[in-house]
Amino acid sequence: MKKSAKRQIRPLANPLTVAIKRASPVTSEVVQRLRMREWSAIEAFAQGQATSVDVALLEELLCMCLCGIELGIGPEAQATCDAAELVFAALRARSPANTPMVMNPAELDVMRDLQSFHDQQRAACNRREYSHMADMVAKAIALNLERMNQEPQRTETSTA
Repeated sequence: MKKSAKRQIRPLANPLTVAIKRASPVTSEVVQRLRMREWSAIEAFAQGQATSVDVALLEELLCMCLCGIELGIGPEAQATCDAAELVFAALRARSPANTPMVMNPAELDVMRDLQSFHDQQRAACNRREYSHMADMVAKAIALNLERMNQEPQRTETSTA
């Protein structure tokens, strides 16, 4: 007598459910939380109370926007991304470490445009693409941290 195999579909690993979830756009509550974090960071710069966390959040936004452009989502944001990179370079040059940072109105407009373009990218992509963009940013950040840790520390020694 031959054994009969019973096929079981487990609800946590149902491929159809996973495919539907990944094909759907990013949920509105997740988008709203991200928007609020981004807008609060921009407002912190407007009020002159921005910290390194706010800078990191907006740099992450810039990286996500650049990854979207690389994937072909919203290539019209390239000019704004280039302008945002210049804003961050100027901000690093003029702001000493561990002090509140402030942006001028033109720089704030660039950040608001960047946030707007990224918002459009979020609306244009599905969860899988957005997850892929986030993974690309995480890998780039990890690679940069690894490079920073591998660089030899320069210390000045005096010979007397």
